Amino acid sequence: MELGWAEQGGQFVTFPSVSATSASINVSTWVKNVTGTAASCSLATFIVDSSNAIVQSAGAGLTAATAGVTQVAQTLTISNPVLWAPWTPYLYTVYSVL
Repeated sequence: MELGWAEQGGQFVTFPSVSATSASINVSTWVKNVTGTAASCSLATFIVDSSNAIVQSAGAGLTAATAGVTQVAQTLTISNPVLWAPWTPYLYTVYSVL
């Protein structure tokens, strides 16, 4: 059986609402526990701008199921985001720390 990326652990980021004044970011993170016991842990998610400054963060506690995958959904908002355009490319980066 071949596992998909979510079953292996990973992250999926969407932007359901973006304007010049606010951007809503949905971050879904899948945590794979490869151990034989359930594990309590914390997930910290950071959004950084092009100068590597943190512009938003969120945290969540979770219990990773024994030998399974646990999904954590987080919604973050950036005020006054720099909007990307071909003539003014700008990159935000999402980091997650378990």
